[in-house]
Amino acid sequence: MNWDAIAAIGEIVGALAVVGTLGYLAIQTRSAKDVAIAQAQRELTADLNSVWSRLEQDRELLRLVRIGVNDWQALKNNEKAAVHAFYTQLFFNLSAAMGQHHLKGNEDDVQTWEDVLLGLLLCPGGRAWWEEAQYLYFPPLVSRLNARLKTSVDLPPSWIKGLSFWTTDDADFVKEGTNKLT
Repeated sequence: MNWDAIAAIGEIVGALAVVGTLGYLAIQTRSAKDVAIAQAQRELTADLNSVWSRLEQDRELLRLVRIGVNDWQALKNNEKAAVHAFYTQLFFNLSAAMGQHHLKGNEDDVQTWEDVLLGLLLCPGGRAWWEEAQYLYFPPLVSRLNARLKTSVDLPPSWIKGLSFWTTDDADFVKEGTNKLT
């Protein structure tokens, strides 16, 4: 065997090593992307659970949100500020989800967040709040929500219609002898 043959065998072995390395890197890259997608989904779910758990932990905030989704104007300014802060957390989480929409597998998370917010905006108080506050949020989010509201296609039910506990029909919300929300 001469040096030319040995060099040719060396080049073939080197080429195979390069192909093997590239294959290994492709597998590792795909795996890392899958892990990143799963992590992003877990974080979005944890964020949503965190927002909702605030209502479980703070009964006064829950009461104010229930009033706010029904009649935004029935709230005093300090109460509006507390409810607005709660809504803002919901909207910021959707903004984060929209920022990750390009990750395959996050489309359902974005749709879920969007439907939660649309359900709020379909309530009389939610719509009144949105008219005042929408300018504060990420323009692509505002455009996307307003477009869906305008077309009225495939809208989720409002919080009030979809989940009866958001109404204020029960006695603990009406002052005695009046129709005023407490």
